[in-house]
Formats: sequence, C-alpha cells, structure tokens
Amino acid sequence: MFRMTKKEISGSAYHVDANGQDIIVTINNIKDASIHQYELADKISITMDTELNSNAVAINTVTASMSYDNGTGAKTVDMGSANIYAATMKFRNTDMDGNDISGAKFALYKYKTLKSGSVYYEKYVKVLDNITGNPCTIAGLNSGKYKLVQTAVPAGYKKMDNYEFNVNFSGHDGKIDSLSVDDSNKFVWDIDLETGTISTNIVNN
Repeated sequence: MFRMTKKEISGSAYHVDANGQDIIVTINNIKDASIHQYELADKISITMDTELNSNAVAINTVTASMSYDNGTGAKTVDMGSANIYAATMKFRNTDMDGNDISGAKFALYKYKTLKSGSVYYEKYVKVLDNITGNPCTIAGLNSGKYKLVQTAVPAGYKKMDNYEFNVNFSGHDGKIDSLSVDDSNKFVWDIDLETGTISTNIVNN
C-alpha cells in the first residue's frame, strides 16, 4: 500500500487502520532506514484497491489529508479531493412473455491485464459471484469489458449463453458525461445518465 517512488515499502514500517469510510495510514518514522534505503528525496505514494458495494452512487468523492509532527507540533495539510465515477447495472430475469422468474444466479467477470513475473497477460477475472434478486443490481462498474455468466437457472428453463459486453463510462467535475453499453445489439439497454444506471432484461427460454 505504501511506496516510495517505485519501491514498495515493507508493511512493518507502517500500519493501516480502517474505520467506516476512513482509512488511516500511519508511518511512525519517515526517516527510518527501511523506508529510505537509497534516496531521501523519494516521493511518497499511498495506493489501494477498493470495491464499491450495492450502495455506491454514480459519483463518489474521496478526500485526503496528511498530518505530521516534525518536533514543533502536529500539522495537517489538506491534500484535496477526487471523484470516483461508478455505473450501476440492473437487470430483470424473465420468461419469454416478460414475466419475472426466480431462482437464477449470476457471476460477473471483468477482462483485466495481469502480471506473472515479467510477463503480462489478459484474462477474465471473476469480480462478483452469487448475484441474485429481481432485478439484480451490480454497482461499482467502470469502463471496461465484462462477462456475465448465469450460474443457476430457474427450474424448467434453459441457461443463457455467457454474455460479453463493454461499458463505456466517463465523467468530470462531478458530472457524468457519457454512459453506453456495446454488446453487438444482443440486448436492449435503457440508459439513465443522471444516475449512471444501465438496465436490461435477461430472458430464459
């Protein structure tokens, strides 16, 4: 999580506390030799992976600040804020007549670039499993290539084919600029630009 320029720092040099929406990274001694092995002027960076849950909204604001004490008293510096934009996917599971049916489960995969040693490769990675409900709601999507797999099918119906689609989503200055789905016209999608929601029906025969 904590890096100096391009070098990741051992977890023993800092600790992380998470409390609700607050994440605090504490470095007890920034001058510690284990942190500055080569160059004292290295830049500090804090990185983390987050997963938005079903309560995520289209525009999520992240703020950051840094507090330090150099022996003359603690000081806090406001590091500003940034917006994280997230789309929400909703879909109903119906029969061919448009009636809701129950008992289906789905899994969502995202096409990602991974690294093994010095080799980079791309593959679908499962990001969410046991998706249920009618409608099903999947929050926290950003632009990228996805695959939806039906893992359980209502009794008496056929499982749908694995469904690949691209989400194109962008925003700036606290507003959503564009939102679309590219799936070679397999499904009909409703787009709500204000809420960042894409909606469709998945039909089991």
